[in-house]
Amino acid sequence: MSKEHFDVEAKVGRAVPQRATVTIDRAARTITVRPFRSRDEFTLPLADVAEMVAFKVLQTRALENRTRRRVRRVNRGLLGGLR
Repeated sequence: MSKEHFDVEAKVGRAVPQRATVTIDRAARTITVRPFRSRDEFTLPLADVAEMVAFKVLQTRALENRTRRRVRRVNRGLLGGLR
């Protein structure tokens, strides 16, 4: 098993996007993010990262569905809410 390195641009510890190196270690099953020109490293197990991604996607879908339902209620017509 090997380590894979990727260069990305993301908000890593700051409000503005900056360059960072992402390393995925398949043997240790971890992901490490190191901001460019920094000594800091952030390491998490891949399972935790997958959980965060799934949560973020589900949260975004729920928000989209909620706003879609609100639009439908508003567009039912003038007397639609007077039951």
